[in-house]
Amino acid sequence: MRLSSLHIFSESDQIAWVGAGGKTSLIFSVAKELFKNKCLITTTTKMASSELSLSDHTLIINNPDDVNIDHLSDITLIYRGLADNEKTKISGYEEGNLIKLSDILY
Repeated sequence: MRLSSLHIFSESDQIAWVGAGGKTSLIFSVAKELFKNKCLITTTTKMASSELSLSDHTLIINNPDDVNIDHLSDITLIYRGLADNEKTKISGYEEGNLIKLSDILY
């Protein structure tokens, strides 16, 4: 069975995944099946830098106001940069910046 056959997401949905373990694999699997033409992925905590390769494009953007939605395509992972003192992790955005991203996208 394919996820698309369930009709549980629409193209304009904003989806938040919570929990411990396995989220990144699930996020990218859903994105590749349902949102492959345009999907923006980010994190509120940290993500292994080895998982950057799961996306079609990556953008390091410190300020969400700098996101140009017209230049987003395919599956794009956006993040702030490497996590402090952890060269194998990338860091995402805090709540205020996530709200800015949401406002830019919708």
